[in-house]
Amino acid sequence: MSDVVSVVVDFSNGVTKIFAQVVGPQLGLNRPMGVTDALDAAGRLPPGLDYQFDAEFTDRGGRVVGTLLSVDGVGETDDAEWGVWVNGRVIGDLRQVTPESITSFGETQLETGDSILVKLVQG
Repeated sequence: MSDVVSVVVDFSNGVTKIFAQVVGPQLGLNRPMGVTDALDAAGRLPPGLDYQFDAEFTDRGGRVVGTLLSVDGVGETDDAEWGVWVNGRVIGDLRQVTPESITSFGETQLETGDSILVKLVQG
């Protein structure tokens, strides 16, 4: 098992953006991290990653619950939406930690070796 967390973004048009190591021994995984934390970490690495989060409601832990609205300027359409998988398991709703959150980690507490796939899926 790898000692890093990776992020792959598949735009479903032949273009894939790979962050082989968004956290790991050099970058640290020293606190609980969720998917949006890993996406934020990818955004800090050149060439970067930009995403828009569609906040739908706040859960009892104070985390904002929602989905990805766009990645690197590519948004959802009537025919396609962004899906997220961790180690091949679909993540329906993301939980984004905010300064007001009671719970300090998101929907999936990532561990080293985890792989995140963000893919534009045709509906």
